[in-house]
Amino acid sequence: MLRKALFIFSILSLALMSFQTGFLFKEQSGPNQVLIFADGFESGNLSAWSAKVTDLGDLAVTSAAHMIGLKGMQALIDDNHVLYVQDDTPNNEAIYNVNFHFDPNSISMANMDVHTILSGQDLQSTFVAALRVELRRFAGSYQIRAGARNDNLTWTNTSFFNISDAEHQIEVEWDGASSAGQNDGKLKLKIDSNLLGNRTGIDNDTFRIDRVRLGAVANIDTGTRGTYYFDQFESYR
Repeated sequence: MLRKALFIFSILSLALMSFQTGFLFKEQSGPNQVLIFADGFESGNLSAWSAKVTDLGDLAVTSAAHMIGLKGMQALIDDNHVLYVQDDTPNNEAIYNVNFHFDPNSISMANMDVHTILSGQDLQSTFVAALRVELRRFAGSYQIRAGARNDNLTWTNTSFFNISDAEHQIEVEWDGASSAGQNDGKLKLKIDSNLLGNRTGIDNDTFRIDRVRLGAVANIDTGTRGTYYFDQFESYR
């Protein structure tokens, strides 16, 4: 009965998000997962998000950025200022699954430049990053990896995986460890539905997810300039 109720709630949540954003979201989680937040940017603005940092319009919804539907989110990196939208809907999430579409759009990056394009953060005495997705340029290729922060503040990362200069679906499954000493945290990275990174045995029981940022979130290098695109963000517990 509980599983059925959760599934029905997930479907109703998807329907509500579709109405609010003007885009029909596809069910991409399992039947036991519940939608937290979704935005396909079809509203033409960033109002669905809890907060935003646009750097005088460098982060905006445009038709050029669309990958699904008619609109997407464009990030123009013309300096080292961060650009992101923020979702405050997560609430002490022990399990956080997220997927979004991303297109590097030929952005110029110096070799070995790397920065964060998604950050899941835990509210402790202040907000601390517990989950991240990074974009890197290496030997002429764009690369993606995911990371989960350990209790000792180091990171457990997947390997970097090459992506082409085109649209891709990025999916991350993050599980906080169940309790101290269990070391049963998990991290999975899928690109275009292919499971590429799978890390287990993570000691991260002191971390949960309370907010998420998407965009050019952190560590922008001077060697990185240009525009890339995001679309169809969805998160589940």
